[in-house]
Amino acid sequence: MTDLLDLFALRTRKGSFPVPVHGVEPREGIEVLRTESFAVSASPNVHGNMPNLALRFEVPEQRVAVVYSSDTEPCEEVVRLARQADTLIHEATFPQRDRGRFGHHSTAAEAGQIAARAGVRRLILCHVEADYHGELEALAAEARAHFQGTVEIAEEFLPYPI
Repeated sequence: MTDLLDLFALRTRKGSFPVPVHGVEPREGIEVLRTESFAVSASPNVHGNMPNLALRFEVPEQRVAVVYSSDTEPCEEVVRLARQADTLIHEATFPQRDRGRFGHHSTAAEAGQIAARAGVRRLILCHVEADYHGELEALAAEARAHFQGTVEIAEEFLPYPI
């Protein structure tokens, strides 16, 4: 992360604010941050040789949890991290028919299966390959075939109440 910040001169650019960076051990369920009002935990997901983390954001007082996992093929670590969360934001890079097209990513059907196994209430599909932007409703339907909860397609800059 520090390399990216430095590459784009984000830490030294005029008007920038300090961005503290702390390493996180790639261990399942590791606590990243805890305050009086919220907690963040992480688990590694599977993206080939590239280290990647899924994140769980919780507001314990309200009993609300949101899990975000992108750039991952289906894996048990995400299922466990998302267990009983209100919302799972999960990649759906392509439809099941093109399963072999991209490595280390998930289909909409697989995102639906993960959401069902985790017992979440809502699934928001994200990280859709641009070639499939004309098929968003079909991708949502593919996820719904495996998940009985609410399925939505992520839209940039749109707030999602929890």
